[in-house]
Amino acid sequence: MLRSGWLTSNGPKVQTFESRLSEYFGGRPVRTYNSGTCTMEIALRIAGVGPGDEVITTPNSWVATANVIIEVGATPVFADIDARTHNIDMDAVEAAITPRTRAIIPVHMCGLPCDMDRLYELAERHALRVVEDAAQAIGSSWKGRRLGSFGDFVSFSFQVNKNVMTGEGGCLVVNDAEEAKLAEKYRLQGVTRTGLDGIDVDVLGGKYNMTEIAAAIGLGQLAHLNAFNARRLALAKHYFHCFEPDFEGPVWG
Repeated sequence: MLRSGWLTSNGPKVQTFESRLSEYFGGRPVRTYNSGTCTMEIALRIAGVGPGDEVITTPNSWVATANVIIEVGATPVFADIDARTHNIDMDAVEAAITPRTRAIIPVHMCGLPCDMDRLYELAERHALRVVEDAAQAIGSSWKGRRLGSFGDFVSFSFQVNKNVMTGEGGCLVVNDAEEAKLAEKYRLQGVTRTGLDGIDVDVLGGKYNMTEIAAAIGLGQLAHLNAFNARRLALAKHYFHCFEPDFEGPVWG
């Protein structure tokens, strides 16, 4: 791969990795990035969330989940969590909705999906966008449907301690080709055209592209994802059994 001379953005390894991820998520468009944090920020920007808006999220998460809301100029509104699952409580989400609410960012804590039925019922009823923080949840399912294969925006992390890792990295699952084009613009400085006469830029983007090296690692990791998750599940069940011998184990699927 190093001898190919293509080490940076949108090379053959990146394109193949995105294609394999798209297959994994049922054919939905996927774009890769250099972190799982920027994927959530980009999703909010695609959704048009900005100053004056509110985004409901959970306080039980890494600080990045709230940071991206502030980064786009919106206000994070924290809704409490369920004491058993440690996921965001949907009753608390509903109570937090105001006329300024534009989106919800739930976190699938430790890979355990939040209540997806209630989440999307609330989002549809109040015309809200959803950005799922699925950083730890690649391979998890809700009622037999793989996270990322349905819903709105879904963000995954490939940081070194995640189920699939590229050292640093992430991907964003979007809804259609138009959102995928916007995701590409935001990924690389908002550039839409380059030429001898200059470049065209029509959105405020960043330097978020995934490298060929990271994508090559991700391709190797993705091939072993089922085995990685099976091992994690076995260890989790062991811990549960040690603390609660009669407990049947976690409900990750």
